[in-house]
Amino acid sequence: MKGFQFRLEPVLRLRRHGLDRRRLDLARARVSLRAATRLRGALADSLRAAQERRAVRMAEGLRAGELRELQHGVEHLLGEVSRADAAVRAAESAATQALAGVTEARRSVRALEILREKALAEHRRELERREQAELDEVAGRSHPVGASW
Repeated sequence: MKGFQFRLEPVLRLRRHGLDRRRLDLARARVSLRAATRLRGALADSLRAAQERRAVRMAEGLRAGELRELQHGVEHLLGEVSRADAAVRAAESAATQALAGVTEARRSVRALEILREKALAEHRRELERREQAELDEVAGRSHPVGASW
């Protein structure tokens, strides 16, 4: 719009940039969460398979050394699943925080956009008033008061 300058435009640009960064953070957090969830699922599957192998081998009758080896594998996988669960919880927390950051950044941007819209509307009203005043002045000059047609 001709002659319109929003005095907070630099702030609005910075806030929009901040919103873009927050969106990128959220996307990264979601990728991390998906990866952690997939890893936890794969480890849980491996744990179930190891527990089943151990149960089958125990039913078949196995030597103490084999049992210790199978038990060690199961315990190792239990620890890995536990760490994966913790990683998923941390990724969920990071994604939640990132989403909150995006929400807050959107509010901040929207507040300035509303101010900008109001300022633009006021600018338009002022232009219309000026144009009307000019038209009234031109009309007043071409038709002096008291002149008859």
